[in-house]
Amino acid sequence: MERKAVTTLSRRRAELLAEWTLQLRAAPVVSALALPASLEYLMTRTLDDLAIHLGLKTPATPVDWPPRCGCGRNPFRAYYLTGENALMNVLTAHAPTVLEPACAAWRSIANAELGAFCGLCQFCGTAKLTGGCQSKSPNTRAVTRSKPRTAAPKRSSQPTST
Repeated sequence: MERKAVTTLSRRRAELLAEWTLQLRAAPVVSALALPASLEYLMTRTLDDLAIHLGLKTPATPVDWPPRCGCGRNPFRAYYLTGENALMNVLTAHAPTVLEPACAAWRSIANAELGAFCGLCQFCGTAKLTGGCQSKSPNTRAVTRSKPRTAAPKRSSQPTST
């Protein structure tokens, strides 16, 4: 089944890229990093990762879908959601038997990428408390940051002559 999925993806790659590009350009832009022009160059690499993931026959673990983002600025959220929609549209029309393993692999890859980006987030209030936008384990300690102190002007110890 995985071999059939990889073959189908390679045959439908151009159609999938075209569909994904249209959907990504139609999606709302939530941050400067989410501009379609800055994400489109990643599409071929992501499809390569999907083929590799399917070719390795790794069991896909169930993931929370659609992915959460506490601040709403993760550019990969729209990237992977539109990519999954394009994948579903193309595979449903041409190879419905390949749809389930491809979507499971897609979600596994997306979850890893989204989690990595959310782990770096500095924008949402929950990111500072849990170590990222996506919720982490309940054992995570809260981290508070104090405001940076400004240095007071130094006073000269020598008397000024007037």
